[in-house]
Amino acid sequence: MKKKRSIRLTVNDVLITFICFAGMAYCLFLFYKGINVEFERNEAPIGVIYYKYNNAQRRMKDSNIWERVKNGSKVYDGDRIRTAAMSEAFTFFDGNSELKIHENSLVQLYGKQTSNKIDFISGSISVQASTKSTGDLKQKPQFTIQTGGKMLSFDDNTTAHLSVNPIDASE
Repeated sequence: MKKKRSIRLTVNDVLITFICFAGMAYCLFLFYKGINVEFERNEAPIGVIYYKYNNAQRRMKDSNIWERVKNGSKVYDGDRIRTAAMSEAFTFFDGNSELKIHENSLVQLYGKQTSNKIDFISGSISVQASTKSTGDLKQKPQFTIQTGGKMLSFDDNTTAHLSVNPIDASE
């Protein structure tokens, strides 16, 4: 007949188990930080982005990585913004001009102090250009949208809704 052995935990067993769990927790923390990283640049932002439903993604002009943006993230010159199905994002430029990016849309933003340019690639957007006041002088934020070789310019207090069908690769 075999005798039953009693299993006893020693201090070394508990210590090694604790170190292993602490190492796994630290690795999970680093993984979470790596997934939710937000890139910033050493240049002045042209606006701020907020999303209303789900989320939006941004790709900087010198990068091939799409990152999820947080509400209130800064947008820089040359950034591409895309939204997925059932997503909606708002970009506020200096001077209170607003760009609303609807679901399944892709735009590239360019901005300067005097004008903002949007390269509208696909989907649908709404633009609201408003006056920018500096002291007693009012400046017109020249909003320019380029899509398919056509340029649309907006002066102050202008609102527009634009829609472009996605490019079909089979044609």
